[in-house]
Amino acid sequence: MHRWNRVAITLGFGFALITAALVATLLRTPDAVTSTNSITVTGELGYFSPHTTVCQSNDAFPASTTAVRVSLIAYIGPAVSVTVSHGGETIARGHHDAGWVSSSLTLPLQPPVANAMNAKICITRDSGQLLAGLLGNNSPRAVAATGNGKPLPGRMRIEYLSRGRGSWLSLAKRIARRLGLGHSPSGTWIVLPLVLMMAVAVALGAWLLMREQRYE
Repeated sequence: MHRWNRVAITLGFGFALITAALVATLLRTPDAVTSTNSITVTGELGYFSPHTTVCQSNDAFPASTTAVRVSLIAYIGPAVSVTVSHGGETIARGHHDAGWVSSSLTLPLQPPVANAMNAKICITRDSGQLLAGLLGNNSPRAVAATGNGKPLPGRMRIEYLSRGRGSWLSLAKRIARRLGLGHSPSGTWIVLPLVLMMAVAVALGAWLLMREQRYE
């Protein structure tokens, strides 16, 4: 097979995979925050040290909770695991690999917490040296979170997520409107030229590659 044909087939296959992945993502329903534990973040509760398990009791999980968002801060975060227990029995687990960057970390739960309940949540980090801090608010010692069994200055903020009602595609107009804010000029329309320029850049790159292969 001619080299030009092999390049054309490879590009076509790659574009087909990218298109399929894009369509699958747009049709997926994202999780949405349904409630919180009403803790306002006012500062750090301490350093989330390696080999540390932080637990917090009596968090009110709503029904159909598919993920929890825990207030952790890191520039490059460590791997974190979560367990949710009720009456001494573990009812859900989750994990997030290292490398996250945020002031909060979303941990998917398997299986989802089907029924509303007051549960205990524990997060455990890996043994690496990546830095991370616990965020939350001061609280009485009796209800404070614990780190390896020792009371912390307060409780962590936790948000509870469940499956949303619409796909990413149905949210496209709202997302475009937000992306258009803070620019001059501003507006939803500003997203369209950006998408068009990216498409033209990809098409131009593919055309130049094919052109070079034709004459080699």
